[in-house]
Amino acid sequence: MVFILADPVILLPGTLRYMLHYAGEGTMTHHGYLMMGHLRSEEPGHLRGGMPIYFYLLFLTLKTPLPVLVALIVGLSELWKRRREPGPFFMIFMFVFWIVPFSLVGAKWLRYMLSWMPAVYIISAVGLVRIGRWASAKVGQTRRQWAPALAAAVALMFVAEAAWVAVESAPYYTLYLNPLGLGRTGHYFPHDEENDMGLREAIKHIAREAPNGAYVGGASECVFAYYLHKFGRDDLHYFDLSDRTPWAQASPSAYLVIQDGRKYFENISSIREVEASHAPLRTVEIGGAEAVRVYREYEASDRNFDQVDEKVATASALKPTSFGRELNLAQLPVGDHCYGNIASRCFKVERRSLRELVRIR
Repeated sequence: MVFILADPVILLPGTLRYMLHYAGEGTMTHHGYLMMGHLRSEEPGHLRGGMPIYFYLLFLTLKTPLPVLVALIVGLSELWKRRREPGPFFMIFMFVFWIVPFSLVGAKWLRYMLSWMPAVYIISAVGLVRIGRWASAKVGQTRRQWAPALAAAVALMFVAEAAWVAVESAPYYTLYLNPLGLGRTGHYFPHDEENDMGLREAIKHIAREAPNGAYVGGASECVFAYYLHKFGRDDLHYFDLSDRTPWAQASPSAYLVIQDGRKYFENISSIREVEASHAPLRTVEIGGAEAVRVYREYEASDRNFDQVDEKVATASALKPTSFGRELNLAQLPVGDHCYGNIASRCFKVERRSLRELVRIR
């Protein structure tokens, strides 16, 4: 009641309509989350067939510095031994109460983990203290005077490692992987890791060489509008890769800017066709990850949008089930009509010259 009295605007019809619109996922303009080469549903209503249940645990394993990860495991073990005490029980409860429900919900994003980090690092601190005491006890049996110095050295090692990780990863902190990630930067969570990294450099390259009035396709209209204006190329025409109509009407020599962090169910078929039939003009690498690739479509002799290849085949990688099943990008065939079910709507992919158009039926 106090909240309503202090903020009565929440009861306005426009506010209520927007809240219902947001809760009904009406603000989502794209669907899909690319994880390790698989496009998955990120909608919260899909408890099955969406993001894998191990998403957050995998993130914790790959993105946490190894000394902190070891301390976390030791801390969890120590708290479990003392779980009947109020303090350890509370920390175990906070750790489990977060990871279980968030892992079961279909929608998973790395930003959600911010609310989990306090519990993770408090438990890691418990593990660090336990490791320090164990090391001091081992040394203290022979050289007791070394025990305090050893405990300080252990603590310093953890602090130094965290500082080194921060320096080494700067300024692209989201790309950090510990050695368990095997150096595959940008492979595991590109939607959260890459964002729009490298897009400025790609647009700058296009602005330098694109002819007057050229078409540029991408997946971030606001970013393109800003940098095209900044680089003095307001004459270039932008179109969204998820919208097949303006793409079909664009110049046959359009520039196509493809980002792994911007691949969705709405544009993946067209992107795969471009990647299979064209070599990138330019690749922008950020922190070891191929963040952006620039392609250019050239007019082909068979570019005729009135002629459609009628060859039909079922894509084994695209399971014709309810929206939320995964799409294996490595297995998706090129140049075929694929029948499946996305967003509870059957769709057909038609290969027309060097591009694919999707018609919703």
